[in-house]
Amino acid sequence: MLKIKTLCARTLLSALLAGFVLIPTIHPSALIHAEQACIPSWQGVNSPNVAGMNSGLDAIAVVAPNDIWAGGRYWQEGQIDGHTLLEHWDGTQWTLVDTPDVGGIDDIFVAAPNDIWALGFAFKPNTQYLLHWDGSTWQKVPLDIYALALGGTSGTDIWALGSPSMIRHWDGASWSPVPGPDPSSIAESISDVKAFTPNDAWAVGHWYFNVTSHGGIILHWDGTAWTYTYRGSGGSLLSVAGTSGKDVWIGGSTQYAHGRLYHWDGQQWRVSRGPQPLRGTVAYTGLAALATDDVWTVGGVQTYPIGQYYALLGHWDGKRWSSVPTPTLSESHNWLAAVAVVNAEDVWAVGAQGEIDAEQTLIMHATRPCYLPPAPKLQQPQNNASILFSPLQLVWKQSATATHYEIQMRRDSTTGPFILRAKTKQRKYLVAERFEDGQYFWRVRGCNGGGCGAWSAYYSFHVHSP
Repeated sequence: MLKIKTLCARTLLSALLAGFVLIPTIHPSALIHAEQACIPSWQGVNSPNVAGMNSGLDAIAVVAPNDIWAGGRYWQEGQIDGHTLLEHWDGTQWTLVDTPDVGGIDDIFVAAPNDIWALGFAFKPNTQYLLHWDGSTWQKVPLDIYALALGGTSGTDIWALGSPSMIRHWDGASWSPVPGPDPSSIAESISDVKAFTPNDAWAVGHWYFNVTSHGGIILHWDGTAWTYTYRGSGGSLLSVAGTSGKDVWIGGSTQYAHGRLYHWDGQQWRVSRGPQPLRGTVAYTGLAALATDDVWTVGGVQTYPIGQYYALLGHWDGKRWSSVPTPTLSESHNWLAAVAVVNAEDVWAVGAQGEIDAEQTLIMHATRPCYLPPAPKLQQPQNNASILFSPLQLVWKQSATATHYEIQMRRDSTTGPFILRAKTKQRKYLVAERFEDGQYFWRVRGCNGGGCGAWSAYYSFHVHSP
């Protein structure tokens, strides 16, 4: 089952305002640039709110296309603590679900349709609880630590983490403490956890090594012990996802002109320029991976001047991250906290929108496949041109949704033998070979992560010797 962890909207705001920056040890040659890739169609979906209250969604988990849970909190203006907000999608609409109050919902893990856990959080002492769904009712379960991250591999292997020194494990019968690495700092916090197998789990967060200085942390579970794999200065890590222990993505918060995400391939960490539709402080608070070439991230951008927040959507197609347009939102303050993938053509994202202390839930849904590039318009050489063949440059109009192009050239007719098949990322291609006198036909099509679009019409040109 898919599980995606996020931080609550309040944590996202504080992360943005703090301007966290993380710079792990990276191979200099490993920077991957973001380019425009296939663009799926996203739409806003009506979501219920508690009347007269502020509301926001912080987590989402998928059981089936017609069985999805989203959790967050509702609160009164000026209130620090929140109350449980849980919503359910039945394939037609989102509805509010009545549950015991465990404070805000920070995370959800699905072990089975009748075995679901939701992690509550409240600022009051001795009020940390989980909610458990048995297929018919939600029941309140006490937890003896403050935790923000929940994840696992099955109903007998679930982790709840608050910090490296506050780790609990569910074995199907009880929650028990598991030793973590010695934090030896003023404070440490775990933001997210992703388990691939009972012997392979990753957790991310941040730590303070003095009163004002903080850095990112990465922990790994090998089946025997939790250990630090990274502990450095400069920022906070907020989200982790992947398809295996050799394909792990981590997102955080940064003040770079372009945000960054980090990828583990089993041997080294690489930094990837993340999607960023607007200049400002970026926080990647949610990640979801369906395949090595199909990964989503969500979050928010705090633009300049300070005070404007905008939702962020990004997609990884196996080669690059691309910004994905969000539906037009009526408010200047909106952000996304979590993302969940049902399949390649069914993706959900949740968050909040509206002015601070006047917030309402935000749910967006993508159901269509990526738009394929339209047929390019050929420009040079013009149709039926007559040329003295020397190095020949083919030129066409660029397509906004294409990441690369395929070119075909035939001799004598549009069904004649191929003399050229090529690919390029540019909107032009230099043909260096010399061809015999005669008539040639060429065409181009644009491609992206969703596949290739329609071919252009054939253009022809005549080659003759001087």
